[in-house]
Amino acid sequence: GYGEDEAIITMHCDVDTSSSSSPQLRFYYLMHGANIGSLYAEVYTSPTGISSAAKAWTILWEKSELPGLHTSGDTWSMATVALPREAALKIRFRAKLGEWRNGLVWIGDIAIDTVSILV
Repeated sequence: GYGEDEAIITMHCDVDTSSSSSPQLRFYYLMHGANIGSLYAEVYTSPTGISSAAKAWTILWEKSELPGLHTSGDTWSMATVALPREAALKIRFRAKLGEWRNGLVWIGDIAIDTVSILV
């Protein structure tokens, strides 16, 4: 139903941040339009890197737009997120559609670009 749709982009390589004193994830994001929902940067740590349940992922960064507001405009923003020090870190981005309320519908875009891992 409305408000339950998600898009997930998962990096298909493990990242070794164990030897870094302050590892970071840096990316640019754009959230433009009405009732677009939320964007999350999440990590999963596992010897295999395979998640067996959605709750195994940990949210490190979140940006949500209020229903009906156009707060981000068409300007790209940069996010820098501290990463945990792990030998086999998986990273993903998850976008969740805004809720269907009072006749508001999803009209907009969420995008990410220039993803970097700084170790």
